[in-house]
Amino acid sequence: MLSEALGNEPVAATRIIDMAGANGISEKTLQRASQAIGVQKAKLAMEAGWFWSLRQKVAKPTEDAQASTGATFEKDGHLRELPDS
Repeated sequence: MLSEALGNEPVAATRIIDMAGANGISEKTLQRASQAIGVQKAKLAMEAGWFWSLRQKVAKPTEDAQASTGATFEKDGHLRELPDS
């Protein structure tokens, strides 16, 4: 229920607590579930209350996708290598 309610944008904590209560979920159970799925809790503005959101998934850089083997310029070698004098 919690991950579905949070979706892709922050939701007011009071709204989440109200939704959980309407579904028979206690606030303590809700807190445990939020920790289990990694909910981020933040105060977005001084006047606004607390907001909950799911952590954004971060894609790995393409450099990590393949192992680096071999020289950068094949027969010419690596950029950091000094040419023979």
